[in-house]
Amino acid sequence: MVRPITITAVERSFAVEGEAPVRALAPVHLTVAGGEFLSLVGPSGCGKTTLLRIIAGLLPATAGEVRIGDDVVRAPDPRVGIVFQKPTLLPWRSVMENCLLPVEIMRPFSPAEGRERAEALLHLTGLWDFRDRLPRELSGGMQQRAAIARALVPDPEILLMDEPFSALDEFTRERLNEELLRLCAERPKTVIFVTHNIGEAVFLSDRIGVMAPRPGRLGAVIDLATLPRQRDAGLRKHPAYFDKMAETRAAFDELLA
Repeated sequence: MVRPITITAVERSFAVEGEAPVRALAPVHLTVAGGEFLSLVGPSGCGKTTLLRIIAGLLPATAGEVRIGDDVVRAPDPRVGIVFQKPTLLPWRSVMENCLLPVEIMRPFSPAEGRERAEALLHLTGLWDFRDRLPRELSGGMQQRAAIARALVPDPEILLMDEPFSALDEFTRERLNEELLRLCAERPKTVIFVTHNIGEAVFLSDRIGVMAPRPGRLGAVIDLATLPRQRDAGLRKHPAYFDKMAETRAAFDELLA
């Protein structure tokens, strides 16, 4: 069973020497259902990454709390996988060795089972033929697929993704969007996905949280229940897709008005 994430009155301020603290996040209240795909959109500086790091246990909240199920998040949790904007693969380890790293560190199951899971994910992501290559021998898109496979090897309940496709060309980005949905369909989990791209958020998500800056705050939540949950490239040509993009844009514009 995939547990919900409950974010209650979470705030974050950063100390600045000789100045008043910078308020990065106003109180955020949000519940993400177990198995839901939620995207956070907004401009740079609106607190998306800060909120994601708090959920991951990498950054403490100044006030409020995050719960996964009944457990308060106080530190990184092995049940939470993270994919950053850059692949962050270890350059001296092969693709397979990078994918096995979480198994070596967290020991969620035996080495044999870890290798079996890594092999299955490399097949699923189309990287099996490149399993012995070093990261520098891969394209940017392949490196990011390897990073996603690595995050999924421990089979986390929750997957946090911080603009994982932002540095890629549009065609590669769209292919990886489709691949991500396929991976999540294979092994359902809760996903919180940070992006600047409204079209990407609409394509991937069950709901979209729209954030605005000064200070960072969650101003609106867009429900995408009217779109089919089984998504493919054809959705990007559907009128309902453009309607939801326009609704999300309008919510953002209203926040800044």
